Amino acid sequence: MRDIQKRDRILHRWSLLALGMLVCGILTIGSVLPAEVGGDRALLTGTPVPAGSVPDEVWEIVAPDGISSYSIGEIEAANQNIAYAIIDKTEGTVLKTTNYGDSWSLIDLHHPDPTKTFGSTQQVSVVDPDTVWVGSVHSPAVGIAITSDGGGDWAYAGAISYQYALEATNDTHGWIGGYFAGGGGGWVYETFTGGGNASHWIHKVANAGPIHDISYAGPGAVWAVGEGGYHGWIWHENGTAWEDQTPSPYPPVLKGCCAVDNMTAWAVGGNKIYRTTDGGTTWVNFTAPAGSGSLEDVTALDSQTAMAAGALGTIIKTTDGGTTWTTMYTGTKENLRSIDQVDATHAWACGAKGTVLRLTPTNTRVGSDVTVKLGTDGSVTFPSVTSAGNTIRTVTGPVYFDNFFTIGNCIDIQTTAAYTGPVEVRMPYNPDHLSGGYEDKVRLLHNVSGTWVDVTTNVDTVNNMVTGHVSSLSGFVLAYPVPDVTGITPNTGVRGSTITVQVAGSNFWGPPTLKLTKYGDTGEMVINATILTSSSTLLSCSLSIPADAVLGTWTVLVENPDGFGDTIYPGGFTITSGPSITVGSPNGGETFFTESPLPMHWTYAGNPGTTVNIEVVRGTAILKTLTGIPIGSAGSGSFSVTIPSSTPLDTNYRIRVTSTSNPSITDTSDGPFGISASSITVVSPNGGETWEQGSTHLLTWNYAGTPGSLVKIEALRSGSALATIASSHPIGSGGSGSYSLTFPSYTPLGTDYQIRVTSTINPSFTDTSNAFFSIVPDSSSSITVVSPNGGENWTQGTTQTLCWNYTGNPGSMVRIEALRGETVLATVTSEYPIGSGGSGSYDLKFPYNTPVGDDYYIKVTSTAYPAVCSDTSDHPFTILPAITVDTPNGGENYALNSLLSMNWTYTGNPGPTVMIEVFKGAALLKTLTGIPIGPAGSGSLQVTIPNTTPVGPDYTIRVTSTSYPACRDTSDARFSIGAMAATFQGILVEMQSLSGGGYFIVNITTVLDDAGGILHPGDQVTIRYASGLPPEYQQDYEIDPGLEAGDTVEVFCTIFGADLVLRDGNYVKGVV
Repeated sequence: MRDIQKRDRILHRWSLLALGMLVCGILTIGSVLPAEVGGDRALLTGTPVPAGSVPDEVWEIVAPDGISSYSIGEIEAANQNIAYAIIDKTEGTVLKTTNYGDSWSLIDLHHPDPTKTFGSTQQVSVVDPDTVWVGSVHSPAVGIAITSDGGGDWAYAGAISYQYALEATNDTHGWIGGYFAGGGGGWVYETFTGGGNASHWIHKVANAGPIHDISYAGPGAVWAVGEGGYHGWIWHENGTAWEDQTPSPYPPVLKGCCAVDNMTAWAVGGNKIYRTTDGGTTWVNFTAPAGSGSLEDVTALDSQTAMAAGALGTIIKTTDGGTTWTTMYTGTKENLRSIDQVDATHAWACGAKGTVLRLTPTNTRVGSDVTVKLGTDGSVTFPSVTSAGNTIRTVTGPVYFDNFFTIGNCIDIQTTAAYTGPVEVRMPYNPDHLSGGYEDKVRLLHNVSGTWVDVTTNVDTVNNMVTGHVSSLSGFVLAYPVPDVTGITPNTGVRGSTITVQVAGSNFWGPPTLKLTKYGDTGEMVINATILTSSSTLLSCSLSIPADAVLGTWTVLVENPDGFGDTIYPGGFTITSGPSITVGSPNGGETFFTESPLPMHWTYAGNPGTTVNIEVVRGTAILKTLTGIPIGSAGSGSFSVTIPSSTPLDTNYRIRVTSTSNPSITDTSDGPFGISASSITVVSPNGGETWEQGSTHLLTWNYAGTPGSLVKIEALRSGSALATIASSHPIGSGGSGSYSLTFPSYTPLGTDYQIRVTSTINPSFTDTSNAFFSIVPDSSSSITVVSPNGGENWTQGTTQTLCWNYTGNPGSMVRIEALRGETVLATVTSEYPIGSGGSGSYDLKFPYNTPVGDDYYIKVTSTAYPAVCSDTSDHPFTILPAITVDTPNGGENYALNSLLSMNWTYTGNPGPTVMIEVFKGAALLKTLTGIPIGPAGSGSLQVTIPNTTPVGPDYTIRVTSTSYPACRDTSDARFSIGAMAATFQGILVEMQSLSGGGYFIVNITTVLDDAGGILHPGDQVTIRYASGLPPEYQQDYEIDPGLEAGDTVEVFCTIFGADLVLRDGNYVKGVV
């Protein structure tokens, strides 16, 4: 009836509890139960039977010995006495009882051919006392075994992997359920031939997921349950076909079912129980009681009476059709896989770790040496039972003792049976949770009228069992004994000493460890003792007390191995000082100087004597010993000497102070100190400083030792003394000195200055700045150019006033330079008075040969401080030509044989004559020399344009002074010679944009205007973009966008000889 899949076993963990509450019978210890006590919560909860009560009907553990390593996959009964159970293993082993579990026989199923094995036997179906089917989850060779003689002979058949459910009606007819390997879905198959090979199985049901159980109650009463899509499924074979009867909403995954008849069936899964009484049309669901484990199987006698089993030893029962469910006592926390009820008083259950249970009204029967199993391996044996009853165990929680370390929860054992004589109680322990090698220390404690008594008679470390004998039943718990200290001798010690300590008490084992602890500013301090000898009641220890141990009372802690129990001795252990000497100074890091004092100080405790010896140690060598020095008074002493000048200079000195009467009482400086010679060290200026004339600065130095009380201070330049700043100045105090110096405004500028400080008493004590410092002008000195400062337009030959302002003391003379861009064009004057009252000026006449340009600047620089006092015009100014062309100046058009009137103006006196040049494009076409410049600032010349002059739009003239070639001017833009206008219409043959060379080819149809009379209808002309004109003229024409070959266009263009060009104001546009 059942499918069994591998499940994780529950690991019961023991936990250490600092305090807790125990309810065992009527005893209560403590008042608060910790919120978290470790272990399984189910274990702490226990079987939900109220303490002090024993149910009338219980489940009794009746499994045979030796099978606790295996799970029992399924159990089914043939009648009240005969039942079969299958052990989950590859060999295939069946348990059989014929006396309701009083004894068992093991039936070996292995195939005669050793190569044919079961995968994992988990299903059994009992038809009658002799006919039994066994099924395997995996079937590499054998999937089904069938017996018809109660297990004497077996027939073997193949099956289908994976198989989780098995149900048979006789020795040849049955069903199997499971799912296809590789995720092919669930299935139900039926056979009428006892299985045979795969062809003997008939496919009946295709399910979304595995089929977990099948149950048969007669024709039309076959039910199957399983899972798919994360929920449960129910199938019913009604005598003609299988049909899906899964209720809505979906149930959880269903693991077990039980058919009562063709109308009534039960199913379970999770915490839900389902029941139908109308053949599956409707299902009623119930919820298992709180604390129940996940349900795995169900068995029912009718529509009112049913039992369900599941995880954590759960068995629940109803007698009112599921309205009310009662949790039954099982005595186990193992996961139960299968349950089968024979009648009202006979039922079976099985599960993990070899668990087999039978229902019984009394698990403690009349007789001698009656043993009752109480969970995994635990049991109680009564010497004589005079009246039958039930014996049960309940887990009631943790317990804490002062003298025991508990390992697990309290187990309360109760019975309703009457018995005489002492009872033997056996409780198992998990060795994985105990310290290896110390299992024999485990004790069984028994609650006797509120007092916990050690009742241990044996610790079986092979089978992990503790046995005890008691006269009555109540609470029991396993524990380790905690060490107990009753005295320590001696209980005081002097720091720096090693003593032997005797510790008396009980429950010492291992041996234990002993340590002294104390909390201070840096946390916990620990002194560990060495155990010399040990017994359960006495420890002998060697205790080495550090010389720097904190004085006072320390805690004594004795702990058994691996932390299993410890104790604190309430009296403690006191550490005293004893006589001692402690060096205070020098104690490391100090520096002392020759011919200076070496002060030495120490403290002492107790009575180390009246005098001490002081040794001065260099490295490991004693340099000097001072003997018979008074130790001092009131716990401290001191002594001072002057360090001779001959003392070797070093940084590895210490002093050692030793009692004269007891040399063992001694102390040395913790770290080395140094002895150095006296010295002077310049601190500032020490190189890299930049100080201004007239500024005040503090000259500073350090000194060490006794270089004298006065110093001489000198200023050096390039290593040579420039001046004595002070011939006798106090050296200072506390190791440093200083002198405030104002540098005169006339101090020579330079970058090679140093300061030297020298002792006046001993000139060998001297020091100079490590590197040079600089003297620079006062930063308030400056020169600022006022004019020209940018934007001015000055003409050749004019006189302009250059102006500047100055501040501070930049010197008396300046240099004036003319710059073009960033290049010096000319030095106007190399030395000129700076001016007075903060401003100066210079009148400059710009020569006529000054190059024309718009990138001129004036720079004025102090000749004394050129690096710091200089300024240049903020922006450029412009030099304009003294001659200016008026006409032609761009855009004019002159006809051949016409007069070309050339006019210019001038300023000043750029000379009596000019030269006139005529350019066509960049080419010089004509030069006219010796032309009078003209009177009163203007001149002109008229010439007739020869008929042979090349026509074009790219003419300019240039007028240049004969005396000053840089004095010249050119037409601002080009003018034309021989230009004529024409307007005509025609058909556009071809065109190319300006970027491609630029032209239009037109077949003329109509001449609208032709000044030259050279165009006629039918002519094909090419019109080009004008060249030789400035860009703005080249592009100042109108071209219709989107013109294409074949369009009718109107053209307005300019004619130069035979050339037609587009220039300013011309156009090409489409004609509609």
